[in-house]
Amino acid sequence: MSFSVVMIGAGNVATHIAKRLKNQGVRITQVYSRTEETAMTLADSMLSEWTTDPRAIDQQADVYFLALKDSVLVDFLDISGLKDKLLVHCSGSLDISLLARYSSRFGVVYPLQTFSKSREVETGEIPVFIEASDSETEREIFQLAQKISNQINRATSRQRMRLHIAAVFACNFVNHMYALADQIVVSTGFGFEILQPLIQETSEKIRYLHPKDAQTGPAVRNDRNIIESHLDCLRQDGDLSKVYELLSQHIFTFQQK
Repeated sequence: MSFSVVMIGAGNVATHIAKRLKNQGVRITQVYSRTEETAMTLADSMLSEWTTDPRAIDQQADVYFLALKDSVLVDFLDISGLKDKLLVHCSGSLDISLLARYSSRFGVVYPLQTFSKSREVETGEIPVFIEASDSETEREIFQLAQKISNQINRATSRQRMRLHIAAVFACNFVNHMYALADQIVVSTGFGFEILQPLIQETSEKIRYLHPKDAQTGPAVRNDRNIIESHLDCLRQDGDLSKVYELLSQHIFTFQQK
């Protein structure tokens, strides 16, 4: 089945999905963004039209891919006048029922990956989770999702939210730990790059070991001498000592289960 798609949004997720769809022969007819620059940039790469006006959305497309921030999605739909179109959102945490106010045909295509415009990501092997309003719509959404990835899974809104939470722990929180580690390393006069081999090995190891089995460090052993000396060293770093202590306590308790 061939699709024509209007891409609602021009951020990180929208950019990667639009590129993948275009490479798979899907026609992106229009790009919407609240800012002219981002709308124009993505539309130019798609050879499509663009708009910053929700009321100027092309009403003739097959699919409307909603890749907006969760906080503005409803406001957009209220203004856009998109009624009884095939609406597909890509949020990890928004319930599918949100779209029922606007159409009888709707669904979700949620790619479980972190995206940045400045970095190319091979989407073909990314786990994608779909949900749909009915079986016929699911068939269409499944075909659309296959244009994005080979790894298609069905998930309820509840499952998808928990998957999103897991992703926050595995990606967003981990990246924040990198930022804190960088702050500490820089204070020694070295650069973040000295941690790269450690980060790479840690990431590689969990391909072969369960994360719980791969855990190392003083918190696993509840080595209070080392932990207390680390906490004392961190007193000069604001609330980092609190973060260190909380995580250490949680690791030790978790490993005892």
